[in-house]
Amino acid sequence: MEGKTGTVYLATPKKTWSQKIVGVIGTAITSGAFAFLLYSYAPIVRNDSPFIPLESKVEINEERSANAQKEEVVSDPEVEVEYFLSIPKINAYSKIIRDVDPMDEGQYAAALLSGVAHSKGTSYPGSVGRSFLFAHSTNDIVNITQFNAVFYDLRKLAKGDKIEVRNSRGEVTLFEVRERHIVEATDVSWLSQSDKTELVLQTCYPPGTTWKRLIVVADPA
Repeated sequence: MEGKTGTVYLATPKKTWSQKIVGVIGTAITSGAFAFLLYSYAPIVRNDSPFIPLESKVEINEERSANAQKEEVVSDPEVEVEYFLSIPKINAYSKIIRDVDPMDEGQYAAALLSGVAHSKGTSYPGSVGRSFLFAHSTNDIVNITQFNAVFYDLRKLAKGDKIEVRNSRGEVTLFEVRERHIVEATDVSWLSQSDKTELVLQTCYPPGTTWKRLIVVADPA
């Protein structure tokens, strides 16, 4: 409309009922979202506050320390390390399956299908003490793959031959054959510990039988 001074005034249009309802709903949603954000993040703000009572800080630090110790146990590199055996003279190359119970036929039978077994309770290869490894042999070349007969030609090793053990940390220990023994199948004396680092390899003898055992002993080169 036109006033006395000639200025034009625009009348504010009246809101319809539907517009008013939409406005109320929009305000309610905005307020609710803001309240939800405060509810969700308020605990974080409180926990990160520098005004936590001293007693609470001590408890938190102790809890974090305990959790850190648990993580250190879980991530212990000795738990995760893997070992690999290499005997170039007889073309024997295999992963070493750790901590296999030599008295549990089901356990060692399964382990021998995928590698050379490390006897539980003996030292890990390269560590101080006696490390005892065992695997299948066979008198039939056809059975090498079927039974994973890694020690098929173990009997061909002689004094001075080299054996290499490598682990997943990149550490390599080179051994040299010291002696060989043929022992009874019931002889478990080689499973006992030793105060010096040595590697003991065992397989059935003669190949293809379970009559006796061939023992090959090696020292760090």
